[in-house]
Amino acid sequence: MLLSPPRANLAFIENGQVDAVPVAFRYGENRYWAGLATAFSGLQSETAVHLVIDDGEYHTDLRGIAISGRTARQTAKPSDTEAIVWIEIIPERITAWDYGSMRWKRT
Repeated sequence: MLLSPPRANLAFIENGQVDAVPVAFRYGENRYWAGLATAFSGLQSETAVHLVIDDGEYHTDLRGIAISGRTARQTAKPSDTEAIVWIEIIPERITAWDYGSMRWKRT
């Protein structure tokens, strides 16, 4: 899912309110990047963020990855369009799930 994410959203606090926006996502060389529209380019370094990448429609299809961490100063960016601002996320906690791999047993 990290190499070809179906959906990705980033949540953060801006002006005292929680905001959540869809983002482009890139993973490479053990680095996590969220691509935001230029309207959100004011996201500061060291901002607490929560990134969710998920897939599936039905309960047995649901799988995903949640990365909680902080933003880092931009040192390089994945190649993409000029309309996207890339923010690196330094993970503090990573959680993954795959409900399709769970086995339900009746008792």
